[in-house]
Amino acid sequence: MEVETPSGVTVWLIGDPHLGRKFETGVPLDRRGEREARQLQKFKDELATDCDINIMVGDLFDHPQVSLTTILEATDAYLNAAQNNPKRTYVAMAGNHDRSRQLGSIGAWELFRRLIGDDHPNIWVVDKPTFIDCGDYEQIACVPWQWGKPVVEQIEAMGESEHVPLVVLHHDLESFGGDDTYLVPAQLIRELFPNARIITGHWHLEGDYKLGGVEVTCTGSLEPYTHAEDPNGDLYVTLTVEELAAADPADLRDKAVRVLLRDGDELPIGLDCLQLTGKRISELENDEPSVADKLGTFDWKAILDEHLKEVPGYVREFIDERLHPA
Repeated sequence: MEVETPSGVTVWLIGDPHLGRKFETGVPLDRRGEREARQLQKFKDELATDCDINIMVGDLFDHPQVSLTTILEATDAYLNAAQNNPKRTYVAMAGNHDRSRQLGSIGAWELFRRLIGDDHPNIWVVDKPTFIDCGDYEQIACVPWQWGKPVVEQIEAMGESEHVPLVVLHHDLESFGGDDTYLVPAQLIRELFPNARIITGHWHLEGDYKLGGVEVTCTGSLEPYTHAEDPNGDLYVTLTVEELAAADPADLRDKAVRVLLRDGDELPIGLDCLQLTGKRISELENDEPSVADKLGTFDWKAILDEHLKEVPGYVREFIDERLHPA
């Protein structure tokens, strides 16, 4: 996603990459690893996009703990991009998937930050509220995800300014059970930065949303990761058995295909595609969205707050620690 500041500075925003995600369910054995390679290449391509400032809006990694290969690939991608484009500023913001809820633990994000180091002046690894200069007077306010740190506190600590054309966050667009610790404080941002456009990652569907009457733009993710995140069917397609039989197999080779099955239907085999899964039509009509479809906004804290309201806080913390080991 590209935006331009009033002074003409071009900013390219990379939606949640989620490097390290494994694509295995329904993936043919001979195509295992292909989706991961395409994902990494797309990320590199976005780093190479022509602009003045490149901002990755959070969730560089799919989990706080990913393989060392994934960490090195992400590090090399940034170092190579920064070396090839020395006049371009690169900003990598921390997201909720990057950092463990166990504060102080060492994970993928911490290793990435240390590998990048301090010797590359055009790379900013941002894990606390930071202003990025983008002209003689303009500054971009970058607000990463910080576990245990309400986003309102982060915004208030930055003060106020009329010279901030862009506020970039990695936070929720929807309130979960009254706990708005990580909800984009759109009205507060509008008060403190009256001339700023508000953009956030975290929410995997690209588009413009209204929070308290204030417009917030969401970058979406680097690429869709579920059928629910791909309403246009660019990568994920859903077909009936008849539609699949009539389709050109070549058109489906690079698609994640879901086949709708009536009672008695069997999932076809032998289709050359990135992923092949089936779903009973009765399930599709009657079921709530699947867990897989909800992963883009999956939030253990929201679930605990909703279902364990009467449980003492220290008990909830104990349960959450067991669900999110360091």
